Amino acid sequence: MDAKLDDIRVELDRLKRPEWLPIVESLIENFRGYPFDHPDSQAPAPAIHAILKSISLSEIPKSTDDEFIRILSHNDMFSFRSVHNTPDGPVFWEPLKERFVDFRKSGAVNYQSAEEYPPPDMIRSWYYHRLRIIRQ
Repeated sequence: MDAKLDDIRVELDRLKRPEWLPIVESLIENFRGYPFDHPDSQAPAPAIHAILKSISLSEIPKSTDDEFIRILSHNDMFSFRSVHNTPDGPVFWEPLKERFVDFRKSGAVNYQSAEEYPPPDMIRSWYYHRLRIIRQ
């Protein structure tokens, strides 16, 4: 894990985006412990590293931010779900807000969906909000 985070740091430096690190780290932490079918490609650290490697340096700095979150918001990691079935109805894990290891403590059913959750527009909104806070 630390080696993959080091690889991510190298890519963030290449893209001149070290401020993305806290955002990336929070995603990695929130997904930690999720039982992915193929953790070497589906888990956040390798997925984010692959995304960062695919981005070329842009002459317009904002476009690099947009490219990263556009790809990330549609990434397979967001198709993995966890849900508690309660008497009041299902309660879904929210990977942008809570750590999976905390959510699973009271028992959960895990599965993969064809759709991202949260939806891409909400992922992008979360990312830009976090980025604004970091850049202030």
